[in-house]
Amino acid sequence: MSLSKYLAPPLTSLPLCLPRYYGGVILVGVGAFGLNAYFVRRVMQARKEHNVELPIMYHPTDKLFNCIQRGHQNYLEVLPYFLMALFVGGLRYPRTYTACGVIFLLGRLIYFQGYSTGDPGKRYKGSISMIGGLPMILGLLSFRCSTPGSQCKMYRLYFTQIKETGLHGRIFINT
Repeated sequence: MSLSKYLAPPLTSLPLCLPRYYGGVILVGVGAFGLNAYFVRRVMQARKEHNVELPIMYHPTDKLFNCIQRGHQNYLEVLPYFLMALFVGGLRYPRTYTACGVIFLLGRLIYFQGYSTGDPGKRYKGSISMIGGLPMILGLLSFRCSTPGSQCKMYRLYFTQIKETGLHGRIFINT
């Protein structure tokens, strides 16, 4: 018998409560995947132009191809952290995280375009992405761990009923 059913309610009965304007956060997340698709297309074009076959990641002598590939790889290195910060922090500050996410993605595009010239020094113009990224990190630090769903009426009702009744199953919320 699993102890998990005693530790948390089943996900099928947990109410979903997203803040107003969270749609903007989701759109920025979709934009991050669109930007990745653009970078993939550029790397594939560079592979054809510079005759670099898969699975070889970097060319031994072709600096331009390596810069394009490295720009994409650098984006992939930060993407999981960005998405986690975006989707978690956006639960508390959706408009701020939407704006910061857009700035971050524009900075990453500038970074990639600068790197793709073959001169790695030109990538530093994309450091404006930190204007969006740093507030996202600081916002996560201020995101306190409190009673689950303390910002949402449905969650408060749900967890109050669990505390009062000890039930972890079928609880109906009339709002």
